[in-house]
Amino acid sequence: MTTIFYQHWHEVPEGAWRWPNFSPAEIACRGTSKLLVNEPALDKLQALRERLGKPLIVRSAYRSPKHNRAVGGADRSKHMNGAAFDIAMSNHDPVAFEAAARDVGFLGFGFYPRSGFMHVDLGPARQWGERFPVVEYSIGFQARAAEELARLPAGSAVVEMMSDYSRYTRTGARMQIKSPLIYEISLLKVFRINA
Repeated sequence: MTTIFYQHWHEVPEGAWRWPNFSPAEIACRGTSKLLVNEPALDKLQALRERLGKPLIVRSAYRSPKHNRAVGGADRSKHMNGAAFDIAMSNHDPVAFEAAARDVGFLGFGFYPRSGFMHVDLGPARQWGERFPVVEYSIGFQARAAEELARLPAGSAVVEMMSDYSRYTRTGARMQIKSPLIYEISLLKVFRINA
């Protein structure tokens, strides 16, 4: 495994960072700004980003041992090896995200639906936590949403839809769908605003 340690993420030499959808600051320890570059882990993270075709919001990546203790991380947390990532699910379907993460080679999965993120790591293969609830929408809702989406310029709706959805349904640090009807109204409202 190839790893490189930096006392501060600013020390990463220009041109040495090869993961275009992530920055050293995003992967660095949130408590100390130290950075352990775990190349195989970052290669898988980049492959996951490319497979999903939309941003990954990294809530935690590398953690120094001191910061890991401060946040209540496991004694042998993969975060301390730079081999784990906590990814927000606010702009992802957790089922599709998990399948894509498994396809690119992640082996460890932690589910945190109440906190709105999924943990992925290089393994060993294991999983823990309560899975995210599956939300199903009626065929009528899907058809109406698809019609509205078709009227918009390419690529303009998804980001706006998710950000509007996040604003209107956030309660504390937790995302929840109050009902498919509320989601449908919010979604169609955003489509009309952007049209």
